[in-house]
Amino acid sequence: MTVINTLPEWCLSVPHFSANTKILLFFFLYSVNLRMRVSAGRLVARTHFARESFRRSVNQLVAAGIVTRHAREFKNYGYVYELNAGRLVELGAPNVSEFFKGYKHGLETEN
Repeated sequence: MTVINTLPEWCLSVPHFSANTKILLFFFLYSVNLRMRVSAGRLVARTHFARESFRRSVNQLVAAGIVTRHAREFKNYGYVYELNAGRLVELGAPNVSEFFKGYKHGLETEN
């Protein structure tokens, strides 16, 4: 058994997610801005998922509480997704605070 000690490795090995959901979660890590948000358009452009695959994967992450969906009020009226770093910690992800160090709405550390 290998020891998983980085957050991206953990995202690709979560046992109860489909392969597409694992890949989408990996792209969330590297696509969020400093407020832990990313637009649906940016995620689709980076992952190149089909619309239905993207929708299923996002819905699985929303149901798990890892991602929160917000409707945009301007600029194409799409969706913006917010990553919940605290939920990643609850699920046992390693080194979350180090990965998101300096993010405005990331995991709060006691430094």
